[in-house]
Amino acid sequence: MSNWHKLPVELKLMIFEYLAEPDGRMKPKHYITHYHRHKSAYAAVSLEWQGYFERRNFFVLTLSQSDLSDFRRIVVGERRTYLFRLWLRIELPRYTCDSCTRKESDQEATTNNLICTDALWDLFSILAEWKAKEGKETGRLVKLELSVYSPSDREHHFRDHRFHDNRSTYHMSSRIDHDDPSHGWYSGVQVHPRLGPKLRLLGAPLKLDFSHISSGQSQPFPELDFISSLVIPRQFYRKIPGLTLILRSLPNLRRFKYEIWRHVTDGNEWLQEAEYREVLQALPKDLKVLSIFEDSSDVLHLHRRARKFRGIIPVYLRTSSQNLTELNASFLIDAQEFFIQFYPGIYANRQIGWPNLRALTLTSKLLIRPNRQHINVLLQAAALAVLRMPQLEILEIWYGKLYKAGIFRYTRCGDRSSIEWLDTNNPPLGFHSTVVQSWQTVANSYTRDCLDVTTGTISPQCIRSHGSVMHYLKRFERILAPTSTRQLRWEADNLEAVRRRPPRRN
Repeated sequence: MSNWHKLPVELKLMIFEYLAEPDGRMKPKHYITHYHRHKSAYAAVSLEWQGYFERRNFFVLTLSQSDLSDFRRIVVGERRTYLFRLWLRIELPRYTCDSCTRKESDQEATTNNLICTDALWDLFSILAEWKAKEGKETGRLVKLELSVYSPSDREHHFRDHRFHDNRSTYHMSSRIDHDDPSHGWYSGVQVHPRLGPKLRLLGAPLKLDFSHISSGQSQPFPELDFISSLVIPRQFYRKIPGLTLILRSLPNLRRFKYEIWRHVTDGNEWLQEAEYREVLQALPKDLKVLSIFEDSSDVLHLHRRARKFRGIIPVYLRTSSQNLTELNASFLIDAQEFFIQFYPGIYANRQIGWPNLRALTLTSKLLIRPNRQHINVLLQAAALAVLRMPQLEILEIWYGKLYKAGIFRYTRCGDRSSIEWLDTNNPPLGFHSTVVQSWQTVANSYTRDCLDVTTGTISPQCIRSHGSVMHYLKRFERILAPTSTRQLRWEADNLEAVRRRPPRRN
């Protein structure tokens, strides 16, 4: 190392950066092999190398429950201040083809409940020690992500491409040209699965089981006031148990992204409604950014009927969003439910306001339906609501499915504001004069009467699912976690449509 010490600082940094981020021309698999095999070894070369590489090595950590004891032992002292993002992926037991076509048994559900409870309790207990031992903040606010899955989830009927790491753009190509008729796959084409495999994928509703912890009674998790962001990504299908207890243990939470899959049976719709209500009621009072994305797919939801209005959920969402600076609610409710108080003939409290809201994203199926009158009423109600949002800079309402898409966008910048309409019609639907008048009133209130009105067309061939529409949204990067956004758009561009029946073979 004697020659190393003689090198200029600039050259040392170039070498460090090359080793930390290998040449972009390397193939993805070579990149992953190189980076993960050697990044820890680099930190052991010398104290100087340790100081540089440990900042990178501990910046983002992805753990399973089996890693938590090492996490407690290794991430100590100054290493704790390096941590920015921590992703706990709770791994459930594998299952075989003997059980992949039916829902989990009661014994499996009990085992999974205990595994999840232990993992979450251990994680929160370890993180609680950080502040307790040091007597001060860790020095950095931490982003926490939580997921639950079984490795077998992607080995039977569902060969999903899962982007497992925000730092890489590669994926595992287990679906392309996959041929497994016993699991509904024919040369890379999937036949719509029956209900049993779907119930197995989503699993039985997970519950916290404290029977072997302390008194066995449900109890709060240790309070962690250095967690500023919580993400439940869509990569894995199972829900996180005890989410309300988790939220109540994060008093300084500022951002919450909740990406959840719609249930596959209508009979359990009420259960999901209750979960949403509890989550919205448990949100910390100082939360600033809330993003909820209820996803669905042709594979899981081909035969599901259209959901009716969600009753009390819009009420809780309106109430819980009044102190937010950003709200993204995609497929949770319809935009007309959010703005219902501003519909003509609705005698409700219109004094509700969002004084701090700067960005709002909603979805509405009305945007791809031919009834122009319903769209007009929705956009007029939205304009009345925006008059109660004095800080709003952008509103996007969108929807999409195969060959159909619709987007309404309002933006405000300085002394100018604009409304824009995009759809897959030719020519585009455009704005009715009454809608323009309503938004002109908004412009008169906020931007010295300046309102730009534009319309545009989206090619129907470019829209293969709701994921295709994300490309046309200005705020697509804010709606989902980065990995989820890449995955959703990749699925829209690359995956073949699910068939209802097996293809004929010669």
